[in-house]
Amino acid sequence: MAAVATMEGFEGYWGPPTATMDWCEGNYMVTPYAAEFFNSLTSMFIAVAGILPILIHFRRRDCMEWRFIIAFLSVTIVGLGSVAFHGTLLFEHQRWDQVPMLWTVAMILYVLFEQKHVQPAYRILPVALFVYAVVATLATSKRSGDMQWFSFHAFFGLATFLAVCKVTLFYRSLPTDMTELRKVMSYGFIALGVAITVWLMDLKLCNQLHMLPAYDYWNFHAWGWHLMVSCGLYNILIGIWYHRLKVVLEKDVSLRLSPLPHIAFVPPKLACHTGVSEKIGKLNAEERARTMERSQALSRALTEEFERSIVAQAVAEVIPKRNYLGAYG
Repeated sequence: MAAVATMEGFEGYWGPPTATMDWCEGNYMVTPYAAEFFNSLTSMFIAVAGILPILIHFRRRDCMEWRFIIAFLSVTIVGLGSVAFHGTLLFEHQRWDQVPMLWTVAMILYVLFEQKHVQPAYRILPVALFVYAVVATLATSKRSGDMQWFSFHAFFGLATFLAVCKVTLFYRSLPTDMTELRKVMSYGFIALGVAITVWLMDLKLCNQLHMLPAYDYWNFHAWGWHLMVSCGLYNILIGIWYHRLKVVLEKDVSLRLSPLPHIAFVPPKLACHTGVSEKIGKLNAEERARTMERSQALSRALTEEFERSIVAQAVAEVIPKRNYLGAYG
């Protein structure tokens, strides 16, 4: 691949940018192998925000429904795609960033719509979200300059707006006594608000921001957007998962805020899924009868043993009294 010389004197390994967006950070400022070094580096925050909940709760993965596993892993894939996009500024790698974002927001919408239902309530919902994601993927994968940029933000923005509305309604429905959950959700809202603000500033005020000293090294997109959106997604998804376990599935769990928001299971060996109870419920009548018969036999044996011990104790008390009276008879 042909190299491209930059104003800093470096040669870019990946060649001229072909992506529809070149962010405010200067290209190849640090190394010729990363187009936007700090944007690429801080994209790992997003990947970590997705995989960290799975690692923290790995011992209780039986308590994590597949909807949450997929949602968390989707966030991780977005982060890795962002690393590739910012590191190369190639259009094919830009799709690795944008397409996972479309599928991730679709998965989060499924989680939100089914949040308060023990069993799936909307059978058409997965089909509708799948169709949306496929259409959005096809529309944003075409290399057509401004139209590609508009298509992606139209599809992604619509789904994100719907997700924000659902999360807001969810937050407003929380009881006031669920203080820990409300705190975690509030942290998530604040982080996302800051993230969107600095994203817009970096996008619209690039020339003005470059007047600040060494802005390429601490730019808002890298250290603001990537970091804050990671914190926001982490807190909100943890809060939603906790609410489902605690309120919907009625599990004995608590929400801990330190050192990171996480879910504590009480007792540690809590059975989260209904698989155990379902298996017990499927015992046939003969097995239940045998179990009941053994229980009754054990109960009778214990009763008889108890009665014999009472009789023996009574006899032991009576005999000495008779001997005592006989001595004075």
